[in-house]
Amino acid sequence: MKQLNASTQANTSPFTNNPVLVQLLGLSPVLAISTTAVNSIALAAATFIVTVLSCTLTAALRHYLIGKWRLVSYLLILALFTSIIDSLISVFRLPLHKELGMYLSLIACNSALVLRMELFARHNSCLSSAIDACKTACGFAVVILLMGFVREVLSTGSLFAKLELLLPQSAITELIIIPTSGDNLLKIFSLQPGALICLGILIAISNYFISSSHSRKTEVSVDPNIRVRITNRS
Repeated sequence: MKQLNASTQANTSPFTNNPVLVQLLGLSPVLAISTTAVNSIALAAATFIVTVLSCTLTAALRHYLIGKWRLVSYLLILALFTSIIDSLISVFRLPLHKELGMYLSLIACNSALVLRMELFARHNSCLSSAIDACKTACGFAVVILLMGFVREVLSTGSLFAKLELLLPQSAITELIIIPTSGDNLLKIFSLQPGALICLGILIAISNYFISSSHSRKTEVSVDPNIRVRITNRS
């Protein structure tokens, strides 16, 4: 738990301190919804809005969120904005709402968001909390979008299928669909094993670049001409 607190209190970045790849939080919607690019875009946008609004409101009410009940307050704030987004999508984009299913409502239970509200938004101003929330939401969006694009292309051979779920019918012809001929042999990427493979590859790549960055920072050049004299005096 101490390592998790240290990780979340560190400078939030979509790459160096990603909530999914580094902290390994909020994995359930990433694995379940990233089957297509359209679903990934929709959930990433909804999460972004809920994260920014929730962290900003938490910062505005930080002087009142004290005591042991503050975690309940965080969940209520998340549930408020999640319910609003859920209702708007169900009214204006009902087929998309059916595609996202329960994972749209589960934004309110995302532990990465609760931790940012507790460890950062509760101690900082509204502007700083909004910026930090944008970084956290962008980190989540980068991962789910990458997985959505890769899994859809490898499993179906197309990109942005069912785009009518997001955009009006008149705008569909303006976007490019990438078909492939023949049967696609990578159907596994539309299933959960394929999602775990994609996530594992992304985590490995992230760890490699983070380790390389840390090793470059910790390298210290020592001048061989410098000598250290040690004397033993009683």
